[in-house]
Amino acid sequence: MALDVHETIYFNWNFSQTLAVTMTACNEDPSNGTTITLKDKEEIYYHSVMTKFDLDQDGTLQKNELTNMLECHVDVPEEVVNCIFDRADENGDNQLNFSEFWKMIKDSNLSKLFGHYKFCYLNYVVPRRYVTYLQKYDRAYSCCPPPLVFALITVIQLVFFKVEKNSDNSRPHIDEILHFHPSNRTQVWRYATYMFIHEGWPHLTYNIVVQLLFGITLELVHGWWRPLILYNLGVITSSLLVYVADQCTALSGASGGVYSLMTAHIGTIIMNYSDMEHACLHFIAIAILIIYDVLTSTLLSTKDLTNETSLVAHLGGAIAGFLIGIWVLRNVDVTDKEKIIWWVALALTTVLLTILIVLNATVIYDCREG
Repeated sequence: MALDVHETIYFNWNFSQTLAVTMTACNEDPSNGTTITLKDKEEIYYHSVMTKFDLDQDGTLQKNELTNMLECHVDVPEEVVNCIFDRADENGDNQLNFSEFWKMIKDSNLSKLFGHYKFCYLNYVVPRRYVTYLQKYDRAYSCCPPPLVFALITVIQLVFFKVEKNSDNSRPHIDEILHFHPSNRTQVWRYATYMFIHEGWPHLTYNIVVQLLFGITLELVHGWWRPLILYNLGVITSSLLVYVADQCTALSGASGGVYSLMTAHIGTIIMNYSDMEHACLHFIAIAILIIYDVLTSTLLSTKDLTNETSLVAHLGGAIAGFLIGIWVLRNVDVTDKEKIIWWVALALTTVLLTILIVLNATVIYDCREG
């Protein structure tokens, strides 16, 4: 079974143990104050690598020991191992001494198999304060497949916005078909489609910038379908909550989905805190952005009575994103405590959505303004 990357980098020894073992093997005294050159360090490091996989500690590597070494990082066919071993075994004694092992490791033609050890050697040589070790969550970032889902959603929103602005009165406007208003609850598509239309450029620009920023960063780690589920459930939860708590407000725009993406980052920080680089700073940055947006929206609603920003919709998206983010997004290293949090979040999400759906189906529309 493959070793964890951190286990492989450190080989479960600290520097002093490795140095002492290797120096003794080289018949040198590590405490005699001798200055160790870079070449010495390289030899010490690769000798320690060989010692790690030399199971019988006879100072050589057998073919099965080389196989164990290679399989720590990649599955290698037996015939390939045989070919590598035979090529490295210059004296034909069916075992690799250190000189043969060192040449094999440094062979440029085998860099794909042994390149990891060269990277570890750099970490070994460079002073630790200059080395940044990536946490498991940060290593999960990947551009394959490319993050296209939120880019596609943004394009659709831009197209709909342009169509709406250029439409005339000869046919129904697209926002009349897609926007959500509690009075139209029987047209169930509106619970989701209102995210495609926006009231103006400032509204559209803010939403697409934030959803691209937060959506793509989630997509790079969690794949395309998890953030997409999260985003859509955030949009739907917002409209469900608006029907229950704010029946006089019509919804347009993707703010519910945008808020769900923002608070989902908080959920994923909670579940991956120990596996994430600078998790605390990440949390603070998102919290500041959310607080700023809430204060700005509240201020605009207070000063401008014509401003129809729905704080209820924002709240619905935020709650949904936080809860759903905990159980739908990836947890790179699950602990027993996180399993409990996962089930609690799933249960709360189920209860919340069930209650909102029942209320939307049973509560009679009654908008009384003022």
